[in-house]
Amino acid sequence: MPSPLSLASQEWVFRALALGVGILALAMLVFAVVVIVLRLKHARTARDWAQREARWEATLLAVLAGDAAPQSLRDDVRQSERRDFIEYLVRFARRVKGREREQLQELAAPFLAVLEPDLSHRRADRRARAVQTLGDLGFVRYQEPVIAALDDEAPLVRMIAARALTRPEHPDQVGLVLEKLHLFPTWSPNFLAAMLADAGMAAVPALRAALGDPAREAPVRAIAATALTYLGDLEAADVAVTVLGGRHDVPDLLASSLRLIAKLGRPEHAAAVRPLIDSGHFAVRAAAISALGAIGGPDDLAAIREGYDDASPWVAMHAARALVDAGDVRSLEEIVARRHSRASLAIQVLSELEEE
Repeated sequence: MPSPLSLASQEWVFRALALGVGILALAMLVFAVVVIVLRLKHARTARDWAQREARWEATLLAVLAGDAAPQSLRDDVRQSERRDFIEYLVRFARRVKGREREQLQELAAPFLAVLEPDLSHRRADRRARAVQTLGDLGFVRYQEPVIAALDDEAPLVRMIAARALTRPEHPDQVGLVLEKLHLFPTWSPNFLAAMLADAGMAAVPALRAALGDPAREAPVRAIAATALTYLGDLEAADVAVTVLGGRHDVPDLLASSLRLIAKLGRPEHAAAVRPLIDSGHFAVRAAAISALGAIGGPDDLAAIREGYDDASPWVAMHAARALVDAGDVRSLEEIVARRHSRASLAIQVLSELEEE
């Protein structure tokens, strides 16, 4: 028969378990209530936002169509809604171009002042958002703070400013971005080149000047060469040739210039390319061989074939593709037939040719 002490202990344990279960059930109930409240709040916010957006869109389209005065839009947006309305305008502006976009920028002007405090906000994401929005909708008025953001302490803000300044609407700002490219050391050079190329052909003079300026940092000149390649600027090949005759201790710059020549160069540029097939850097040798495959003549085939035996597999791959570009497919077929140690590479390039 259990002692009174053991029965008391068991009763205490049962009470503790019951209390714990009760607390857990209460917590679950509170959690469920909170979830329901948040869901209802979110649904109400979404409904309110949709209603406001529908109201703004009706007025905005009427103004754009000339059926209503711009003042009607200002009257339709409450003071407390201005930030939300600007966000709506940004999304709307991305769907239109030309005169309609210019009209949106004019209509946005009275509302943009609400973002001015964000330009000096302690949070980088708020500064970045303000720079992006002002760059999209109010660049003419807020050009100076957008340019100043290139020197922001936060990399994100600097990049947002650079992208705003390389939009096709104002390619004259590309020179400023080139001056600040040293502030983006961790960004991909190809990404930076694509960003500069987004400014369009009007940015070509600034890019050519950067490529041909020996006083510029080599990485900046290399990025300019790649941007010019993306833009397809034929005259840039002449500038790239002058680069090949300069310093040979900057492989990235040489390789970028050679890639430009491979795509946009002419046969008379081959003379400047030939010495670089003996470069001490594999990337330069590979780019030089590719360029000769594109613009060289029959006398360059022997050098390209020698590149197939280069110590670097990367150079060998470029040599194989250069032979195809030069019209010498037979050499690759002979490599396969001789069971060369790199026959698999030739087979790969030949298969790529068949797929085309």
